[in-house]
Amino acid sequence: MEISLNVTALYLALTIFFTIFLAFRVVKYRRRLKVGRGDGGNAECETAIRAHANLIENAPLFFLLLAVNEIQGTPAWLLHLTGLLFLVARLAHAHGFTHSCGGYSKLRVFGTATTWLMMKLLALALLFSLI
Repeated sequence: MEISLNVTALYLALTIFFTIFLAFRVVKYRRRLKVGRGDGGNAECETAIRAHANLIENAPLFFLLLAVNEIQGTPAWLLHLTGLLFLVARLAHAHGFTHSCGGYSKLRVFGTATTWLMMKLLALALLFSLI
């Protein structure tokens, strides 16, 4: 039996490009501030670090859920829906978080809520695949 993870691979690749973009922003701030690690006490650098870290904190569980659902035979339309909305949510979160310098932002709230909702949806789909 051949296992294909084409949907997971698509959204993982797109998310990796976004992750590298966020990491590059951290490097840019650190080079400008001449800081080897940390944020050098600069709020913008701290915000860039947290925007990158927040993606890193959420992506592994999401992609594990997406991959296992794909293996379990969850319909492709649901996998694409959750993958696309996860990516949109992470873009919205990073944009809102960055532009509010870590403060309140509707985009940040949307990004967080949508990320969690997509993870819950995939977790439920996984549970339903077991019955």
